[in-house]
Amino acid sequence: MHGTEDTEAYGSERWSRFVSRRSFLKGIGGTAAAVSGGALLAACNSSDGGAGGTDVTLSVSTGGPYGPMPSQKDQKAAPGVYAYAQALQEWFDKHPGVKFKTVNVDVWNQEAITAALSGGTAPAAFISNVIGGWDYAAIRSAFLQGLAADVTDLVAESKMIDKLEDYAKPIWENVWSVEGRYYAAPNAYNVGPGIHYRRDLIQELGLPEPQPGWTWSDVRELAKP
Repeated sequence: MHGTEDTEAYGSERWSRFVSRRSFLKGIGGTAAAVSGGALLAACNSSDGGAGGTDVTLSVSTGGPYGPMPSQKDQKAAPGVYAYAQALQEWFDKHPGVKFKTVNVDVWNQEAITAALSGGTAPAAFISNVIGGWDYAAIRSAFLQGLAADVTDLVAESKMIDKLEDYAKPIWENVWSVEGRYYAAPNAYNVGPGIHYRRDLIQELGLPEPQPGWTWSDVRELAKP
């Protein structure tokens, strides 16, 4: 009856300019709603060929975790899309030299994203779990093979780990710290698939709470009117 603990992380494309990554990280940190309170976008290309240039183009995918500015039609159709557009526009206003370029990469397909990373056509940020097929050993191996940027200094500078809840910190460290280095930033933490229920209502009715070892018959009995 207990779901598996699951974490996701944002990886960053390895062909990036450090100063641009640093600047973008500082600006984007507050726009992502996750257990960390922030997220990492990296892999910038400076249009003037210098690390200190103000004109930067970031590649993004419609598949996320960050995408291009939604159309007015899409914003009106969904409150979540509108909220993303508002946050993104606020960031653009503070960083007028940054532009987004949409790339056609299926960021949820392991073969597609790894091919794009190897060919230098991947978006600036992606869900790291995909490059290892959600297998943590494979993800860590992909990191060590150079499929994501080493962002250890950026994670420390932004104090991302400090923004994690206490119960999530050891899970993050056990999974995402690779030989003392980081190749991704926190995205989300959850208990994974399982049964979710209102403990207060069960206690109010004096019913037994689900326990390890329960069967589906036990659950059906509890759920009866």
